[in-house]
Amino acid sequence: MKILVIGRGYPTEKYKLNGIFEFDQAKALAAAGHEVIFAGLDMRSVRRWRKWGHESFENHRIRVETINIPCGRIPNSILDRIKKRALKYLFRKVVDKYGTPDVIHTHFIWVGYIAVELLGGKGIPIVHTEHFSEMNKDVLSNYYKSLGRNTYPKVDKVIAVSRFLAENISQIFGIDVDVIPNVADTSGFKYVCDKKDERLFNVISVGRLVPSKGMDLLIEAFGKAFDGDETARLFIYGEGVMMDKLSDIISKLNLDRQVNLMGSANREEIAQKMNECNIFALASERETFGLAIIEAMAAGLPVIYAGSGGPEDFIDDSNGIIVRDRSVGKLAEALIITRKNYRKYDPEYISMKVSQESGSNVIAEKLTRIYLTLVENRSHRGAV
Repeated sequence: MKILVIGRGYPTEKYKLNGIFEFDQAKALAAAGHEVIFAGLDMRSVRRWRKWGHESFENHRIRVETINIPCGRIPNSILDRIKKRALKYLFRKVVDKYGTPDVIHTHFIWVGYIAVELLGGKGIPIVHTEHFSEMNKDVLSNYYKSLGRNTYPKVDKVIAVSRFLAENISQIFGIDVDVIPNVADTSGFKYVCDKKDERLFNVISVGRLVPSKGMDLLIEAFGKAFDGDETARLFIYGEGVMMDKLSDIISKLNLDRQVNLMGSANREEIAQKMNECNIFALASERETFGLAIIEAMAAGLPVIYAGSGGPEDFIDDSNGIIVRDRSVGKLAEALIITRKNYRKYDPEYISMKVSQESGSNVIAEKLTRIYLTLVENRSHRGAV
């Protein structure tokens, strides 16, 4: 089957996470035997330096047609017009080079919206997967309400990457939403049966250093739980606007010998550190999916999550703790309990379970069934 995946740009060595969810899914579909064309619309600001204009290449057996236009923060009405012209250009390139796709699969609400506007009348089934955290809020802005009303009811299938997000979209827009998680490329995150230093208790966290990720809350809770105990250490990977503030908190709480801000790192470095750690902890307000948590579980780590959203789909007593009351006291309590009961967790089981539920072959199979059904239904309607 010929599938056109439309997403936000594509991951590069410099910007490893740009379009990562879409491209990982495209790789899974290609590995399952589909002919996959990936159209990337990269509209990030000029500060995100990359080659501008149209690019065409092949990667992981995927034919990539992408356009990079430095836009950044401009009015949505103008930005939407630019996006539509960009997609119109890319779609013409795709059809001329590879033929008409059997299915179009869009990701993120603004991509789905412009795809429906431009391609909704071409007789090609459109599947839309929602990842966007803005659509996971109890109250949406007028702009995103408008995008949702003009996208979700008009595509052939709406998918959300977590039950939490699916229920929110369904409630606000009155539509049926399937749940299929992101492809978790956990190939570099494996449980390693090496003995950890029994004298140490190492905690790792990975995420952007922004207020919503709650790294300040995690540091304060760690200090409350293990203040002065240098056998307990916290390693935080990520960059962002809160770097200086977090450094100040660490100094103020005299945690310089226990809490380490590791900055940005590649997946291999983070995977290696996970093999040296005992648990993964994250205190973000809300996660649409929680890829870093999935990667930690693939490495066999039990997790502590103090927030709401996607991680609630896969965290249970066998692999961690969800802290319902997102506070320093409750998070500190969870850290203490997990250290005390660390040996009750089976790291091999944690790793195996997450691989079975979010592996690329599992996701590709679920998507293929949806595609086949939609194409068959379209064929029947055309025959009538």
